[in-house]
Amino acid sequence: MHAAKCATRWEALEPVRQAVRGVFGAIGKDIAKGLSRHDHGAQYLADDFQDEIAFLGMESSPAFARAPEGNGCAERIRTLTKYYATFRNAQARNQEYHRKDYLKMIKTRTVLLNSILVVAPLILLELVARVGAFAYYGFNPYYLTYGFKSPESRLTTDAVVHDGYFKFKESSVVTQGPLTELRIPSRINNIGLRGVRNVSLSKPEQAVRVITLGESSTFGYHADDAHTYPALLEQKLQSKLGDRPVEVINAGIPNFDSNNLVAILEKELLAYKPDVITVYAAYNDAVGILDQEWWQKLSRWLHDHLGTYVALGRLMASVSGAAPYTKWSRYVTSPSPEYVAKQIALHVEKYEGNVKRIVELGTASGATVLLIRQAMAISYRASKDRPDYDEIVSAQRGLLATGGAIDGESVTLLIHAALLEVLDKLASEYSLPVVDNVRIVDQRKDRLQTYVHLSEEGNDALASAIAETLAPILQE
Repeated sequence: MHAAKCATRWEALEPVRQAVRGVFGAIGKDIAKGLSRHDHGAQYLADDFQDEIAFLGMESSPAFARAPEGNGCAERIRTLTKYYATFRNAQARNQEYHRKDYLKMIKTRTVLLNSILVVAPLILLELVARVGAFAYYGFNPYYLTYGFKSPESRLTTDAVVHDGYFKFKESSVVTQGPLTELRIPSRINNIGLRGVRNVSLSKPEQAVRVITLGESSTFGYHADDAHTYPALLEQKLQSKLGDRPVEVINAGIPNFDSNNLVAILEKELLAYKPDVITVYAAYNDAVGILDQEWWQKLSRWLHDHLGTYVALGRLMASVSGAAPYTKWSRYVTSPSPEYVAKQIALHVEKYEGNVKRIVELGTASGATVLLIRQAMAISYRASKDRPDYDEIVSAQRGLLATGGAIDGESVTLLIHAALLEVLDKLASEYSLPVVDNVRIVDQRKDRLQTYVHLSEEGNDALASAIAETLAPILQE
């Protein structure tokens, strides 16, 4: 024990010397080998103090700052405390991680179970709708695969669906419908198109091959196999060209629009090396609304893929008279001029792009492309006393411009007229021959049997006009 007023390095050494004498009996070099635990102050870190304890053989071990001097317990306690706190923190983090993981698993399973409880009844309802339609419509398998096959394939149970178009079952007979009250058997040839004669991929030597692209008016609704305008065109061209064999392929299919025409020409018909390609189509492009809003696109997708949506729509229509929006929806009654202008612009963009594509594909293959201006009437039963096409169009445009009410069929007519203007523009741009069937039908109104389908007389007159236009070209 040593007490001093001045806490110097010399005073700090005195208790060390006393301890050495008391334990070892003397002061000498290396007499007190071992660990010397001392305070951490400046006196104990001074050179004199450190040299003295080194002389005595002691190893300097300053105490931990602000800990009790001399025994090292504080450091060990604090170290153990630190390790224990670290362990507890790690254990807590691990427990929190597993708790969150468990809650996440519970949430996932809950969402999955709720989804199953919601979706399962909807799937069951969809199956009921499909099976019910399958039985109601004469066990047509189209309704079981609704949304996975072309919508147009409902026209026949034997439709063959391709990428972007469909055809009929090869070498078969179909009964026309559903647009006509007549039930006229139509023969389908070996390539799935209407015709009584099979078609070979290789063209006979010196033969003239014509492909007539079109809709149901080209297919020949209301006409038997011998009196469609493609069948009559073959006969009339043959009489004009003499010994050169003539083969006309009727590539008109009900419900086709210009998208389908491009697809079937590009992916199949060009391989038959046509000399002439005719285009007689506009109504199917004009008749359907083109989507403008997101909800229209969603509704169209639902209608294209869900039998439940179709069934509920028909139920709503039967109860309230108002059906939801579908791909078959027609134009609204009393539309605004802006609405009509927007629909015209959308249809013109689509139609012009597709007809351009047909023209470019045809001319690149060496074929002559002939455009036909399609005749049309507003009413299904085309009246023989109706005004000429251009007069009806002009009257409807005037009515719309002055704020008068026009119906959905009039909107179709105005769009149809705009598409015919596209044909005129492209014919001028590409120097293409044109047959004006609008004028032909205006000359005798009975040549149009329905709003767009030709009568037997109408088919004959159109075939004659096409033959008169093509004969000089093919004889060059």
